[in-house]
Amino acid sequence: MLTLHPDQMTLRITKEADFIDWYVNEFMPSELPDYHALFDSEELIEMLKEMIKHGRGQAIHHGFNTPVSHSHFITLMWHIGAAFYQAPEFKAIALAKDQPETERIDAFYQVRDQHWREAKQNANERLWLPEEAVQ
Repeated sequence: MLTLHPDQMTLRITKEADFIDWYVNEFMPSELPDYHALFDSEELIEMLKEMIKHGRGQAIHHGFNTPVSHSHFITLMWHIGAAFYQAPEFKAIALAKDQPETERIDAFYQVRDQHWREAKQNANERLWLPEEAVQ
């Protein structure tokens, strides 16, 4: 499971632009280096920022309101697939907005490995970009 330290989650990243900058320039190089390495030009970095912005928007749309939850949600998008929250076992969790978001994030990580594999197999990476995504 992804572990975020309190010093990583300061107020400076509650604003969207600051969150995106932190996720792309600090978090990804240390926690997702293989994915980060794929974006090796200025043009690709701009696309990556749009992808992270879209991921954060999806997190907010599904009732995740803190930078910690946004980080987990987006990281799950990298590990499982851009629209992992549409797979049946994940969708029920994503839509359970009446439950605390920390419990829902934990529940994502508790989904059986088989369902993670199925969601990965059915992933459509075009859904990283907002014009392709289905809410």
